[in-house]
Amino acid sequence: MKNKISIAVLSAILLSTTSCATIITGTKDKITFNSTPEGAKVFHKGIEKCTTPCTAEISRSLSKQTGNI
Repeated sequence: MKNKISIAVLSAILLSTTSCATIITGTKDKITFNSTPEGAKVFHKGIEKCTTPCTAEISRSLSKQTGNI
C-alpha cells in the first residue's frame, strides 16, 4: 500500500512539472529579423508584424509555424 501511494505521489509531481518551461518563460518569444536590403515586411499568420530590421513577439506553438518576408 505504501509503495502504491509513493508511486501515485511521484506520478503527480512529474505530471505537474511538465509545463514548467511555459510557466517560467511565457508563451511568446522575441525573434529578430534582418534583411538585405532593409525594409522587408515580416508577416506571421498573414498579419504584418514589422519591417526589417526589427524584433517581433511570436506566440509559441507545438505545430509548424511559417512566416513570410
